[in-house]
Amino acid sequence: MFKKMYEAFSKNSWYIDYPIIVIGCVIYALGFSIFLIPNHISPGGVSGVAVILNHLMPFITTGTLIIILNIPLIIAGFLKFGLKFMAKTGFATVVSSVMVDAFDIIFEAYTGDRLLSAIAGGAMMGIGMALIVLRGGTTGGIDIAAKLIQRKFAHLSLGSLFLAIDGC
Repeated sequence: MFKKMYEAFSKNSWYIDYPIIVIGCVIYALGFSIFLIPNHISPGGVSGVAVILNHLMPFITTGTLIIILNIPLIIAGFLKFGLKFMAKTGFATVVSSVMVDAFDIIFEAYTGDRLLSAIAGGAMMGIGMALIVLRGGTTGGIDIAAKLIQRKFAHLSLGSLFLAIDGC
């Protein structure tokens, strides 16, 4: 019985992939909106740049900035990786960005201990990202950039590329 359930879950099919991606986006956006943004903690990558730009231009929401910054990367990823990968990535990028803005309005922010906020927000974003990546998508940003660079330099690990790009 469990073997059949595992086989059904491990298949790449839209009726399994997209609901799990949505759940991952919800967890990701909750961690981002409740813990990181209100405590002025900037995660790495495009999301971090969006948080910084939102502080400079508060009239544009963080989620909108994430989408705007991801457009060139999604186009480049589509040209290099094709529709199947980029469909899930584009979907996850838009859903997580919309949820970041929605949760910013709906839920009350935690503004207590900043260390606790960083740990809780990072853990929630990590769990959400894991679910999204498990089903073959990403939230865009440096994930696409790192995969593009890795195509050129196959000997470099994705983890090293993420670290280098985030460091820049």
